[in-house]
Amino acid sequence: MSANLEQHNDRLCVLRVSGELKKSELDAVQSEFVQKIAGAGAVKLLVFLENFTGWERGEQWGDTD
Repeated sequence: MSANLEQHNDRLCVLRVSGELKKSELDAVQSEFVQKIAGAGAVKLLVFLENFTGWERGEQWGDTD
């Protein structure tokens, strides 16, 4: 998986993205993040792009909500 979400404490999440990101991976990480921050109030998100090569071709990237 090229997207991994880690929770370091109540107020900090770290997203690590590497290689080629698939739309399905982004959708999964977004859902996981929403669950982690539900009711937590303000949370910081630190994003690391490690050897990031771009996005998977052919996917519907227009709607990332």
